[in-house]
Amino acid sequence: MTDTLVTFASGATEGHGTVVASWRHESFGPLVVTDQTPFHPVDHTWPDQPGDVGRCGDSPVIDTVMAARGPEGELAVGSAIPVKRGEDGWTWWVAHRLAGGSDLPEVGATMSLQVNTSRRLRLSAAHTSCHLAALAMNRAATRLWRKEVRVDSLGSPDLDQLAMASSAMDEEGSTDVYRFGKSLRKRGFDSIRFSEELPAIVDEVQAQLLAWLASAAPVLVVDDGDTRITALRRWTCALPDGVADMPCGGTHVASLASLSRVEVDYQMAQDGAGLTVRTTPRVAA
Repeated sequence: MTDTLVTFASGATEGHGTVVASWRHESFGPLVVTDQTPFHPVDHTWPDQPGDVGRCGDSPVIDTVMAARGPEGELAVGSAIPVKRGEDGWTWWVAHRLAGGSDLPEVGATMSLQVNTSRRLRLSAAHTSCHLAALAMNRAATRLWRKEVRVDSLGSPDLDQLAMASSAMDEEGSTDVYRFGKSLRKRGFDSIRFSEELPAIVDEVQAQLLAWLASAAPVLVVDDGDTRITALRRWTCALPDGVADMPCGGTHVASLASLSRVEVDYQMAQDGAGLTVRTTPRVAA
């Protein structure tokens, strides 16, 4: 058995695969694993982007999840996987979750695979916009740091990564939650000023997003030729002021020309110890 090969990084939404495993799971129902697939699975350790839906042969795919076979032959699915993706000794699969009454195909059968393209586009727009909004926030908050910390690919203090608590995409956008606690203050971040200057920061972020979108810069998910689901992938975007780059296992639009607008809404926690950012993209007609 080998890890599933995936083509979603290139933007693929259809293909064919040979069934390498199929079974009925007590919680997930019928699951089908093929040797390769364009379907993007939800990650079991950082479930920010939902799994793709679509069709596997004649059966509806209602979700796509991670599955893994352990060194002793044990099989785990989704959040029940006890190790991080890529752990040695484990085989890593993309499992297509079929509708409950679907028949299971036989091992060795060739299946057509078709992702729901409109949903994929909306999730990709949400994910790309989420990254852009994070970089714009980092830049707008640069003046609020009193100490040197790690920087993002554009050279700004990486508030997004240093304060990130959770991130979740949906078909309308993304919701990111940040913690502004003692550890961040010790690193030199002035969360009080951030709260006081919030309207100006939001205006700066919106202006930066408009400028970046106007560039219509290409967007790539780079895998260096390694198409295994366990491979390290990087999101890159050649913005006018530098190449943005960060690790990412999700899907993205092919160009910023695909987005006509990205809007952000910032909500500070009442105690000032946290921030929730809602990012909403508008897909160009």
